[in-house]
Amino acid sequence: MDEAGSGRGARLAASLRADRRILLVALLFFALGAVWLGSAAHYHGDERYYTDAALRMIERHDPWTPVYASGVARLNKPLGTYWLVMATFLTAGVSLFLARLPFLIAGALLVWLTGRLSRVMFPGERAIELLAACIVAADVEIVTLARRSTPDILLILAATATLYGLARIMIAGETGAAPRAWTWIGAGAAIATKGGLGLVVIAFAFASAFVLSRKKGEGAKPVRVRELVSPMTVAIGVAIALAGLLPGWLVTAHATGPTMLEDQVSARLVDSPVAALKQAANYVESLVRHFAPWLALLLLAFFVARPALRDRWRSHKRAFALALAWTAVLFVVFSFANTHRGRYLAPAHPILSCALAAWLFDAARAASVRITARVVTALIALVALFAALMLARVDVAVAVSLAVVAITAWVGWNLERDGARDLRALAFAILAVAAVGAEAVRDFVGPSPVRAACARILAESPTASHTATVGFFESTASQMRVVSGARLDPDVLPADATRAEIGLFGAVLATAAIRSRMEESGFRVEEIGRVEPDLTIASAWRWLTSPDPRAWLAQKGEPVLLGLRKARR
Repeated sequence: MDEAGSGRGARLAASLRADRRILLVALLFFALGAVWLGSAAHYHGDERYYTDAALRMIERHDPWTPVYASGVARLNKPLGTYWLVMATFLTAGVSLFLARLPFLIAGALLVWLTGRLSRVMFPGERAIELLAACIVAADVEIVTLARRSTPDILLILAATATLYGLARIMIAGETGAAPRAWTWIGAGAAIATKGGLGLVVIAFAFASAFVLSRKKGEGAKPVRVRELVSPMTVAIGVAIALAGLLPGWLVTAHATGPTMLEDQVSARLVDSPVAALKQAANYVESLVRHFAPWLALLLLAFFVARPALRDRWRSHKRAFALALAWTAVLFVVFSFANTHRGRYLAPAHPILSCALAAWLFDAARAASVRITARVVTALIALVALFAALMLARVDVAVAVSLAVVAITAWVGWNLERDGARDLRALAFAILAVAAVGAEAVRDFVGPSPVRAACARILAESPTASHTATVGFFESTASQMRVVSGARLDPDVLPADATRAEIGLFGAVLATAAIRSRMEESGFRVEEIGRVEPDLTIASAWRWLTSPDPRAWLAQKGEPVLLGLRKARR
């Protein structure tokens, strides 16, 4: 090996050693997220846009034009996400697990990158970077988005990559190609996966550099705007962005359906200042809800450790300003949108996690903060263990998944023996609840009938292709396409479909309301599952303490019916 290769190998080894703890958190995030990744019980309706389009693009041998299941062009999002799902299907096969796997990997990379971002924002404080990785890994919004076949987690990862490069320039004072590459590749990827918000990231980078070019602050050199730009890195970022955008622009002339501009801008604006204020209030509530445990601890620290919080702010003003400014930009942008989605502010969650980690690490010097975190963690673990014991007699997989909550909290407690161990244990407990415990219970309480229905249809007639869903949303048919490995391609019929319309199909998945029409059409009707029951705390207690929880649960929820008949000769 030559000297240059040896040097690169040594740098890589040193980087891995420095990253080993945040990599461990990222691997834990991936491992816990993978346990129930293939469950149809947490299917989100937007996933169908990308899985249906990927299957149709493969079927039509047209990688340039994403379409709905009906074949109508869908041009309101860039191509990046469609290509990712399509590539996965072509190389690994078609299943819910595989459709979501690239997004879980992106989530794990985000956890790692958040730790790295914290290292730049608060240099020399490894306990803070580890805590930042734990906080973002325990973010229920991030956990949720990382287990969906939707572009949100890709956008968050890309935006964080840009902020990482920007922080290296603005806070660490780095020059050269590496921080610029992170900035522009991240921005290009953001545009290629979600569109317009990538432009917001670029505008924010230049505005921040312009502001900091006019004053020093913290003894650091002023940032020169030209440090953000080099021909090579800009060209790479633009090429990535155009790869996701250009094909859609070229096919717009002959395609039907909304354009990206209509979907992401003109059709999204509020119609009055009052509506904007209401949206702003909604997003304040979203941020508080997503960061509730950490904000509660920070509020406690405001009373018991205020000098430490004040000192941290004074010594790292630029880092906190970057986090708060980016959050404010997203807050303002989406307050003027006519649709409220808590996930729209999620691109700010990683850098906010870094800021919270720094403050909470200082707050943890106060015994009351550590004790509060320890008590909350213990309560979460005890509730999970109690539920595991109650359900062990019914379903071992659910019981083990719930027991993992306590085990994971213990791992967080013992990961490092420093002042933040109580906070890490709490983060690990929340992560385990969101990724494993809650998903296990959801899959048991309200399992999707799709998997059983697909297996039954294919067992009856392995070549069955003329199937339909009746009375369900389109997402049910989309699930069947993916769960069946693309062997089933159901039509979607409304609940008022006539007997003649239903009779055209060889297999029908339907709600209970049309049983008589199915039977009159010659189907053999069987109950294949039930709609998820609406459990309250009181009814959940009755369920857990009943002599036969499985039988008790089987009586709740509306039945789902499967109609089968032999194919006509």
